[in-house]
Amino acid sequence: MHRSKLPKLAHNDYNFYHPALGKRQLLACMDLSIGDKVSLVVPLSYLKTADPKPMLRPPDLVSSEEIGEIVGFNAIDIARVRFRRGVFLIPTDHLSKICHDDLDQSD
Repeated sequence: MHRSKLPKLAHNDYNFYHPALGKRQLLACMDLSIGDKVSLVVPLSYLKTADPKPMLRPPDLVSSEEIGEIVGFNAIDIARVRFRRGVFLIPTDHLSKICHDDLDQSD
């Protein structure tokens, strides 16, 4: 019987190590959910559209001050975010959640 050389994860252990990415957490996007308002924390070098046939778009379509809404998730750490100029695939570590208190103060 062939056994995996990888250590067996405990039930509550959701961290793993990836050689290229370093230590990652499997449930990194769980603090975000569909319908949450978000903004970009870090500007991206390009934006990837969430179309059936995705295209790369220039980063100046979305500013860091613009507020978007999460409309879905494509992978563990990739969110589909609707901004004024379209829906884009953005890594969740590049997003910050906007609280309702922050939205009220900006009005």
